[in-house]
Amino acid sequence: MELFGLDRPALQARAQAILREAADKLGSWRHQAIEDLLGQSGQLRPDLDAGAVARASQLLHEHYSNVYRKLAIIRQQLGILAVVGLLAAITWAALGPPLAGNPARADDSRLVVSAMLFGIMGASVSGIFSLAKGSDAARTPDQLISFWITLARLAVGAMAALVAYAFLVSGLLQIGRPAPGLMLAVAFAAGFSERLVISAVETVAR
Repeated sequence: MELFGLDRPALQARAQAILREAADKLGSWRHQAIEDLLGQSGQLRPDLDAGAVARASQLLHEHYSNVYRKLAIIRQQLGILAVVGLLAAITWAALGPPLAGNPARADDSRLVVSAMLFGIMGASVSGIFSLAKGSDAARTPDQLISFWITLARLAVGAMAALVAYAFLVSGLLQIGRPAPGLMLAVAFAAGFSERLVISAVETVAR
């Protein structure tokens, strides 16, 4: 209603501001659509009317709405990873298995659970780093899919740590003496291996 109530000079000034903001902020199809509505290279269309300015303003606002939605999704994902990683760390601290001493055994339930917890912590740290590298540039549908990928990466991290633990105990994977501390270090590193699985899932999702 504000745009339709403006006189010609004020409407042109608003259109010029929208056109320049689109050139500075937008790099997608919205930028081209706004230029088609208002003009190109800073030059306004001679037949400019309030309807075109209103539509261009709507396109610009839709862009910012999508940006804020993406940021909200990323914030939610970071919160999940941080809380789950912290809970895993607290649970392991309460469990308190020794990090040195006798070699690790397959029937040591505390060490098995600890390895899974370290895998979850590794997946949490890996996920936080991935989100901090600019995932906000992804499209909104990809962001919605990645919410479930965030949950899946925690499960994959735990399973990867458990598999690494089994390989070390069985002797299929030999990295020094299989002490509990080494087992947990390998389990934490195995949590980062979920990136390979996540990349494959994201490729299929697209």
